[in-house]
Amino acid sequence: MKLGKPHISIQDQCSVFPGAEFAHKDLKRRTIRGGLITVFANFMIFILRLGSTAILARLLVPKDFGLIAMVLVFIGFANLLKDAGFSTATIQRDVITHDQVSTLFWLNVGLSIICMSIIIASSPIIAWLYQEPQLTWISVAISGSFILSGLTIQHQAILRRQMRFGTLALINIASIFFSTLVAIFLALQGFAFWSLVGMHISQAAVNAALVWFICRWRPNYPKRGVKIRAMVVFGGNLTVSNFLIYCIRNLDNLLIGSLFGATALGLYSKAYQLLMMPITQINGPISVAVLPALSRLQNDPERFRRFYLKGISYLSFVGMPVVVFSFIAADQIIGILLGSGWDDAVILYRVLAPAALIGTLNVVTGWIFIPLGQGKKQLKAASFGSFITMVALLVGIRWGTIGVAVAFSCSEMIKRLPQIMYACAGSPITVNSIWMAIYQPMISSLAGGTFCLFTMNYFKNNTNLIALFYLWIVFIIIYVSVFFLFPSSKHFLKNFLYDIKLSIKKKRMV
Repeated sequence: MKLGKPHISIQDQCSVFPGAEFAHKDLKRRTIRGGLITVFANFMIFILRLGSTAILARLLVPKDFGLIAMVLVFIGFANLLKDAGFSTATIQRDVITHDQVSTLFWLNVGLSIICMSIIIASSPIIAWLYQEPQLTWISVAISGSFILSGLTIQHQAILRRQMRFGTLALINIASIFFSTLVAIFLALQGFAFWSLVGMHISQAAVNAALVWFICRWRPNYPKRGVKIRAMVVFGGNLTVSNFLIYCIRNLDNLLIGSLFGATALGLYSKAYQLLMMPITQINGPISVAVLPALSRLQNDPERFRRFYLKGISYLSFVGMPVVVFSFIAADQIIGILLGSGWDDAVILYRVLAPAALIGTLNVVTGWIFIPLGQGKKQLKAASFGSFITMVALLVGIRWGTIGVAVAFSCSEMIKRLPQIMYACAGSPITVNSIWMAIYQPMISSLAGGTFCLFTMNYFKNNTNLIALFYLWIVFIIIYVSVFFLFPSSKHFLKNFLYDIKLSIKKKRMV
């Protein structure tokens, strides 16, 4: 790794760390275009993951997935710590220097080494906790990916800051495609859960190689006096907030794995993963595009408000019908993707659906806290939400895996409104304006789902694939019909299509 001066010209260096004047220029078109690119890319990733899940679920057993899920609970903790919120700090700052990013880079690398060492040292404890000896070497093997991912944190942040979403999308698709091939090959050779370990390591390796090849920025040695204190504080608050959220979101996995074993956890984690996968593929890429734009508008409240609400309305319009339909067609989806031996995952899939519906609004608070630099408020909101979920899960565990799923869904519904109210206080956004942005797709989705519930018996004699197709057609017809009953629906759709057209229209030379 060559250090020192970045391998870019002074002119290019300005584009690496753009100020407000760069980011505000053609901001709307760049953001929507970036969002569409990443949504399309994540759709491709979604297809890849569905395909790999369908194949691997037939080559492996639920226990194999459960073993990996046990380790990933702790790997996820370490991933949060090695980032430390510094990537978001790089994106959020209006102006940032090469020396500042270099210093953050070395902090990320150092934290990655520390996290890897902690996981290796803790691997016998992880195996003892779950009473699964295989977890020792699984933990050691997966921890090696920390160094690879730690080397790319700031490079990827720079690419996001530049709004080079197409580049990031291609990197993600390539790394996931290659790692999927590795996992399938190893599974066919009889490596069982080691095929999933190989998937994680190979994805990190390919991602690191491509990021360093494409992003020309190279770090200096770390320096003192580069004024990163504010960024470290911001990143620290964000990390603690994300750490709390992650702990609570994985408490269910920890409880199920330690009390009911790898098979029960494999069923639960796979049901949760399949249900949340569409939302993750929608929320994630849109947030990647929206957060840099909102950060540039933090000093323009009116533009911030309009941009924010438009993003939330588009997100709800696409995401909510997907979740409601997934609830209705759970039997068909599980049957097609996982095959036989996974029938117990269907009820878990349905019970977790309310949490997924609320999950479409996960970004509502983050899109306020992060762009406005409100790390302390985000930490308080996360602490409140973590407490609610923890109490619910500890109560629900008495009724086994189903009780945990019910408790998780209930906690998501209880805590979301107070968190949104707290985030809106003192910001350009109001709770009422958020409701006005989401109520049409929410009511239309529920109407479509209710109608499909009463028509499912007509398709029960068909194969899963044909029944899924018919249900989807019926759902879409009802969803669109109800949506157009609202007076503002035509105006909304006109703006939606215009923004899509704007995002793909080449910028005219002036």
